[in-house]
Amino acid sequence: QLPVTVKIRLGAGSSEAPAQALAEACERAGASAVVVHGRTKDQRYTKAANWNAIGEIQRARDIPVVGNGDILTWYEHKQRLDISGASAAMVGRGALIKPWIFKEVLEGKEWEPTPEERVEVYLRLCGFFKDHFQEDAMGMKRYMEFMPWHFGFFCRYRPLPEATYGAMAVEHPLLQTRVGIVTAAEELDVTERP
Repeated sequence: QLPVTVKIRLGAGSSEAPAQALAEACERAGASAVVVHGRTKDQRYTKAANWNAIGEIQRARDIPVVGNGDILTWYEHKQRLDISGASAAMVGRGALIKPWIFKEVLEGKEWEPTPEERVEVYLRLCGFFKDHFQEDAMGMKRYMEFMPWHFGFFCRYRPLPEATYGAMAVEHPLLQTRVGIVTAAEELDVTERP
């Protein structure tokens, strides 16, 4: 018998109330774990994920609750788990922007790849997608639909060292922040600018 997990949002509209009842229903139905995306459907990406609400669901459930939303760095991953007490965290958009986030989480530190290392990561990722979608006409069509979209996320990558951005990440998720990151470019030495 395979374990079944269920992914839910905090709510369908603007209310977060349904998530607690839905998580309870999933547990009673035999789900092995519940993944909770920390926003409602209506909020989309306009609000920060509510990790306190994820924590409330975790405390009320006897099965693991996996939190999801607004993780771009290893230290945000740690902060979100500390805030919520969730059993684990699922990374979404953060992995699209920098697929090496998992390496950072495992090592508990930033990895700032050289341009050559980034290209190597992207080439490996292309290989994984090619293996997944296959090389027939349908697979190549899916690959060509997905890869340009995916590569659009890569250009959003910026190094976000904890010493500079850690406090900001506690106040507001870095995935949702632009102003502080843009002004931080002024700190670069002139020789480092493109």
